Amino acid sequence: MPKAVVWNGRVYKIVKVGLHHTFRVGRTLFHVFSVASDTLFFRLVFNSETLHWRLEEVADAASI
Repeated sequence: MPKAVVWNGRVYKIVKVGLHHTFRVGRTLFHVFSVASDTLFFRLVFNSETLHWRLEEVADAASI
């Protein structure tokens, strides 16, 4: 589970983990997390083969 996101040189502590789902591309399993800090919403994708995280979306938490 993600605990914090580093974006634009700042650390955003995750205060809420929302939806989580998985999907496969070939043999690789990806985990998609919708998470929120106090001020921003993030959609993160975790590649279980490479163990790398990818930031897919950032939005103002007030607009969600």
